[in-house]
Amino acid sequence: MFMQCPLCRNPMGLTFPLLKEHLGRNHHLSLPSATVLAANMVTNIQANAEVWIILNEFDEKNAAIEHMEKNRIVALHSLSQKNKEVNELKKKLAATKTDAFQKIQDHPKEILELTGRNASLANEVETLRQDTSLLVEEVKVLQNNLRCKTTELLETKENLESLKRENELNKNNCKILRVFNQKKCWEASALSKNLEELKSSKVSEEVRSSNEVGKLKIDFKHALNQANLLNIDLKKHQKNLVAHFQTILKAKQNIRSMSN
Repeated sequence: MFMQCPLCRNPMGLTFPLLKEHLGRNHHLSLPSATVLAANMVTNIQANAEVWIILNEFDEKNAAIEHMEKNRIVALHSLSQKNKEVNELKKKLAATKTDAFQKIQDHPKEILELTGRNASLANEVETLRQDTSLLVEEVKVLQNNLRCKTTELLETKENLESLKRENELNKNNCKILRVFNQKKCWEASALSKNLEELKSSKVSEEVRSSNEVGKLKIDFKHALNQANLLNIDLKKHQKNLVAHFQTILKAKQNIRSMSN
């Protein structure tokens, strides 16, 4: 199954291998980057949307780099033309050196103009060389920033996945604690009911089962203590869940801020 890529407008497959191939061939990504982004595209809708944001920024930066590369080529071409002009001027100067020496008294202004023009051309050549060096440095800085952003995004995604797994584990623990708490409450209720039945029985039975009543009272208190401890643990786990949710939200905000 294929669809049109919203960035490059070329046909794009929707499976992991086809997405990886499309990103490497049409968006000029390295194999590790194409593999990571293709895996995110097939993970879920949110991850897919984040990948398109990254690809859009990457294409914009590639376009800027290509624009600078074109400017560099134009500058190099202009530099080559200037060098040709300088060489032609040098040839002319060499060819007319003898005549210029003889005519130095008659044409001093012409010699000064040629000398000034040669110096001006030399200055233009040096300026073009400096501009070319600056363009190369800017390209290197952009490439380094792109690598750093990609690394930060991958690290943030790994942290978010770890927090999600820990959150699921805490949810399961809370469910187990709730069930255990309900069981202890039912046991306490049953003990209380048995205690009430024993209190309403005959006097002779009260004398005979006094030891059992004492034991039931102890079990009842123990069950209440266990229920209270479980309630405290449940509140702690709920507090931890809130903290984990806040951490996950903060991580998502960091991802959005990095994408912007």
